[in-house]
Amino acid sequence: LLRVYTQHPADLRLHLADGRDLASPRSEASSLDCSLWLLEFWQDGDGEYPHPTSCWWDAWAQSPPSVFMRFAPGRGLRPHTAYEFAFLATLQRTANDIDDIIAVEILDGDGVTVMNRGIGGISKTLVRPSVPGVANEPVLGGVEVVGDTSITDGTLRVRVLGGVDPTNAIVRYC
Repeated sequence: LLRVYTQHPADLRLHLADGRDLASPRSEASSLDCSLWLLEFWQDGDGEYPHPTSCWWDAWAQSPPSVFMRFAPGRGLRPHTAYEFAFLATLQRTANDIDDIIAVEILDGDGVTVMNRGIGGISKTLVRPSVPGVANEPVLGGVEVVGDTSITDGTLRVRVLGGVDPTNAIVRYC
């Protein structure tokens, strides 16, 4: 069982893969596909890939809010193997100064016994404050794929999203 959580829900907010908030809590009985939350999940090395069987999450207002990923018995994470996963999150500027903005735990199947734990912080300033009068350094809010999501003619149309501050708005250069 893998648990991803934060002690700082005001500074870090996790999202579903489509960008929606994890507003409504889900129980393990929901048996939701982890692709609702995970964008990518991969491992280094050879061997059988550990496919998560289900994911669920707490209400974000609960402290500490958590997302859980269960693996089939005997088909979970293996020792001495590096795993990486990607998901959507929103960070507040205050997150830059928090050493333990996110935590990951590997729990025994009972969901209580912690077998391993790690914390993570931001190694460089990711969320800069808006700077009045600086239009050349916009604060990027996101990139959205528009139109048909398949790449049939070698191009993909995207919309770049910026902040609401007009001094840092993303403008089109021709």
